[in-house]
Amino acid sequence: MMSWTPSCHRTAVIAFSLVHTVAQALPVAPSTLHHEPSVLSGQVTLSSGAKIDVTLNTAGSTTFENAALADTSARFSTAGTYLFRATASNALGTLQSDFTVLVNPTTRMTFRQGARHSTQDTTFIRGHNQSWNSGARNEFLIGRFGVGGMRGLLSFDLSSAPAGLSIQSVSLDLWMSGLGSGTSLNPLDLHELLVPFTEGTGDGVSATHGQGSGADWSNRSPATAWATPGAAKTTDFVITPLQSVTGLNPSANSGDAADSADPDSDGLINLLKFATGTLPKTTNGPSGSLVKNGSSLEFTSPRSHAAVADGTQFLVEWSATLDNDWSISSVTQSGIPGTDNGTTVLWKATTPAGTDHRFLHLRLTAP
Repeated sequence: MMSWTPSCHRTAVIAFSLVHTVAQALPVAPSTLHHEPSVLSGQVTLSSGAKIDVTLNTAGSTTFENAALADTSARFSTAGTYLFRATASNALGTLQSDFTVLVNPTTRMTFRQGARHSTQDTTFIRGHNQSWNSGARNEFLIGRFGVGGMRGLLSFDLSSAPAGLSIQSVSLDLWMSGLGSGTSLNPLDLHELLVPFTEGTGDGVSATHGQGSGADWSNRSPATAWATPGAAKTTDFVITPLQSVTGLNPSANSGDAADSADPDSDGLINLLKFATGTLPKTTNGPSGSLVKNGSSLEFTSPRSHAAVADGTQFLVEWSATLDNDWSISSVTQSGIPGTDNGTTVLWKATTPAGTDHRFLHLRLTAP
């Protein structure tokens, strides 16, 4: 069970040319960029003798690496419209040309199996049942069984992403759907895979179901073997991990992994972040909003598909005194159509506003 979310922006090339014997800065059509705060950049290419001279009427600040160079880069502080002026000079005179850059907010995409028609090739291979394929299974196992390890294989199809997209960051969300035996899980490493694999059709619980249809411990596809069984370092995958997760006791509700823990000290505990689809070590703001609409109070918050599938209970309760009088009486809850992003969906709870004070909170109960 997983979702993958990259943050992206486009990079535009803005070109000028010198024509005939007199320098001419040719007008260009507006160019569009997508930005990620602090890393947004665009390429500006000027022909020899031309330079960026003046920045006019911009939405934010622009920093050029070197505005006098014929080929330079720029960073934009915020989304919006930026108007620039370029100049080109020679012995016959100086000409100017103004051009516009439109910087749009960050584009975010979520790839989650079954959400918005998204599909991913996902399976796992096991050292103790080396011929088994698990391509049709909706989860993968991690850890070891006897002397054999288990490795998950993930891929994400980016063919639908717009051309020219530049990926700035990626987050991979995994959640635990069940516990096996043992009380100690070693650190988990995420590596870049250097070769493709075939998912296969095996159910992962039978030696014969889907055998030979896709990746297993010996082969990455029906006709192609791994460089060594289980996948080889440097040949099949990059040795250096992209990211690592520290080891834990999967059956223990303790330490930074406890439901009540707050490992990033932002005031939001792990259970609340899991329930609302955010990450435990990413600082977040409020997990919901409360407004008065006529004679009613409306509380809106996201609910994670993973938490719902795990059996987490969501209750919106109200109190008039902040004492032990919390109640769900007259509270109605429903999902908001059109708000499902593949990872979470917004829910709205409505209750009468009352005649005096009224307080609302979200009560979460782990399974």
